[in-house]
Amino acid sequence: MIVKDKMTADPITITPDTTHTHAVRLMRDRNIRHLPVVAHDDKLVGMVSKTDLLSSGPSPATTLSIYEIVTLLDKLQVSQTMSQPVFAVDQDCHMSAAVRFMAEHKIGALPVLDGEQIVGIITETDVLLTLGDVLDEYAPYEPGEKDQLLTVGG
Repeated sequence: MIVKDKMTADPITITPDTTHTHAVRLMRDRNIRHLPVVAHDDKLVGMVSKTDLLSSGPSPATTLSIYEIVTLLDKLQVSQTMSQPVFAVDQDCHMSAAVRFMAEHKIGALPVLDGEQIVGIITETDVLLTLGDVLDEYAPYEPGEKDQLLTVGG
């Protein structure tokens, strides 16, 4: 099983001059947690995560007004908060190697490259969906086994 078979193809990308506010809005609207950052020649130059964006925001104890915060975040570019250098994976890499690398380095997503061009992204969600597929194939649900998923609390 190789990465290109399980990746999310054609990921949403941003450029280094994208504002913090726009990146947050994009993540919220698309329900994603990672955005590869590409230069204007489409080469990967960084990665920004929801955690990066949250940690670059103001402290809850700030004395700034909401208007001052919004103004500052509108001026902040992802080039100032993105992770560099970027760990990436070739599209023909074996899935198990990519998953182990993600776990060992505590990485939530890896951009997937074909040469120097980004062609996809492999995320924790992709890994969990792949695990579900493997379990269905090699350890399928048997009648009589509990299959209830529960929500507990608030």
